[in-house]
Amino acid sequence: MKCARCEASIIEGEEREHLGRILCEDCYMDTLSPAKTCDPWAVHSAKSFGKNLDGKFELTELQRKILEILKETGGAPPEHLIERLNISPMDLEREIAARLETVETEAADYLVRNPMTELKAKYQDYPRVLAYLDSVREHILKNLQRFKGVAAAPAGPMAGLSFGEPPGDPFLPYRINVFVDNSDTQGPPIIVETNPTYHNLFGVIEKKPIMGGYTTDFTLIKAGSISKANGGFRQERLSA
Repeated sequence: MKCARCEASIIEGEEREHLGRILCEDCYMDTLSPAKTCDPWAVHSAKSFGKNLDGKFELTELQRKILEILKETGGAPPEHLIERLNISPMDLEREIAARLETVETEAADYLVRNPMTELKAKYQDYPRVLAYLDSVREHILKNLQRFKGVAAAPAGPMAGLSFGEPPGDPFLPYRINVFVDNSDTQGPPIIVETNPTYHNLFGVIEKKPIMGGYTTDFTLIKAGSISKANGGFRQERLSA
């Protein structure tokens, strides 16, 4: 028995069926989660960033041959690459997907570097701000999927449901929640609490509805009067 995609031999009992075709385990998993294939924009990106990123590319031998063919032809369809290189479709998909992921990260680093450099020059006297900017850059490069505007969605009957982090602001992890700000206060803060309920005293974590449930994040943490009076005084009315 052979795989209908890569034509590799399959041990009886290990075959997988997908859309009427018999596939090996590797091809079955690649079909369920397809890798990116080449396109003109990918070729353009590879050429452009190969020139602009100070030669940071480290290509495998096969990737180097693929890039040479793409430069030679100005963009070749996958079938042409498979024939020229005498490789399987699965090998081509893996090589290009791995290379595009690297190019994507290097491109993002190139775009993030300039604004980060300007901010670090502006706040060079604040070590904690500089450390925060470094962590933001590192997090952005590790989570580029947040900025693509495309999220993986479950298939089948669960396709309309959202799991994990709700869709929304991709910059949420980099925002700041000012919990208490007494910078404009003259002297110790004095807070008069006329309604000393639990939430008014200790604060609250607000929630917002989503998909029939609720979600929250750190920007929805609100301070109570105890936190607002930190370093100062709090006056509250107690019942007799």
